[in-house]
Amino acid sequence: MSNFRIDAHELKAIGTGTRSSRLAAFRAANGLDPNGIKLAEGGASKAPVRTVATPAATTTPAPKLAPKAPAPTAAQIEQTRQRARHDAVMRSPHAKGRRSIAAGLLGGAPDRSAADIIAALPTMPTDAEAVANARRNRVATVWERAIAANTGKSVAPASKPATTTGNKAWDNVIARMAPAHAA
Repeated sequence: MSNFRIDAHELKAIGTGTRSSRLAAFRAANGLDPNGIKLAEGGASKAPVRTVATPAATTTPAPKLAPKAPAPTAAQIEQTRQRARHDAVMRSPHAKGRRSIAAGLLGGAPDRSAADIIAALPTMPTDAEAVANARRNRVATVWERAIAANTGKSVAPASKPATTTGNKAWDNVIARMAPAHAA
């Protein structure tokens, strides 16, 4: 190998400079200064090492933006509101054991808020109590019909209770309680 030196101006003229950080790292690892000149043993280069970042040879394309989701419709907003209302009521500790009543209130009164329904639930019977009350009413209706059949009185159907207003209602109650005093 020949030992001839190339000046920094000659390097720039040739086109080999210190612009590449990889080249600078290679030269530093092999005992060369930034211009490629061999350093003396234990000596330092005359100029400080400078690394210049170069742009990558290939550029990565910018990521494509996802298309915007269409704005929700009024029906979707209402459905989301109803689901949130349903979830709030059903997750309430007051709804425990009162699921069918809570569902009835949710479906039957769409204008009532979840807070109103949750506040009303503790005053209502549980599902088990409602089933027991319905059974008790059915049994009472059967007994009323049986007693009416034996005494000859007619009984109003359970689905259509007799509607009376004013004093006539009280007169009917008193007549049922004490038939001898009704005159």
